[in-house]
Amino acid sequence: MRANKLYYTIFAVLMFSLGSCELFQQQEEPVPPTSLEVQINTFTVNSSGDTINVRVECNTEFDYEIDKSAKGWIREVASTNADVLRFKIEENKGYDGREATIRLFTLDGEKEQTVTVRQMQHNALIVAENSYEVGYKGEQLCFELNTNVKYDIEFSEAWLTLGDTRALESYDIVVDVAANNSTSPREAEIVITGGKLTHRISVAQAASPDIIHLTIEHNELTLYSPLWYGDDVQGSVVWNDGLAAEPWNEGASYEYDSLTNDTRKATFSMENATSFTIEQIGNIHSITIIANE
Repeated sequence: MRANKLYYTIFAVLMFSLGSCELFQQQEEPVPPTSLEVQINTFTVNSSGDTINVRVECNTEFDYEIDKSAKGWIREVASTNADVLRFKIEENKGYDGREATIRLFTLDGEKEQTVTVRQMQHNALIVAENSYEVGYKGEQLCFELNTNVKYDIEFSEAWLTLGDTRALESYDIVVDVAANNSTSPREAEIVITGGKLTHRISVAQAASPDIIHLTIEHNELTLYSPLWYGDDVQGSVVWNDGLAAEPWNEGASYEYDSLTNDTRKATFSMENATSFTIEQIGNIHSITIIANE
């Protein structure tokens, strides 16, 4: 019999009959590659302790190992589901939060996953990030707060306000950041207090670029955009015909309804523009220019 040089196991079946010998080889399906996945890689537990469920998807035998430093406060408990590992997290009576990992690995050494367990200290305020940077146009800032105490939120500046915050197992804090119309950047703090604990989050907002606001009053039925010059010129235009602002495009024009008031307006808000030219004057009788200070 020749050597098997294939990448999968083959089986041989010998069949004997009078006066002859026949050999058949049957091929086995290729073995799929090793896979090991967990649904959740990070668990945050409050100081009183809890039981976490680690759901594992694996197509071969695997085992786990708890950090040596955590074997006093993390231990496995019985599970009724073969695909779920259950771990009991003991109460944390200390004044500091603690963190440990559970390493899962396949016995063939091919795959490995790490599950992180974070436990809060007694009376804790935990936020993932301590600082945020936002654009000048303003936006909603959303972050997760893990706490086991009642808390209050204050802002050092009026351009930060509390949005629609929802309470879940943790708290999704939503902060509305107003637009920065100044050419100078600015900073503020979000101060979260709970009992004797205080957590500060810094918010830095970018400066507004140079913006030219150009309003044209006219009696034209069709108005063409001025030509704008500068590096990376962009902006928006409000044709003041009951429509919202729309992005400005070079060569933009607008045809007004002939039944509207005789005096019409168009307002351009342009970023990074250094100059402009109005090529088609027509019935323009008023131009107002406002630039950033």
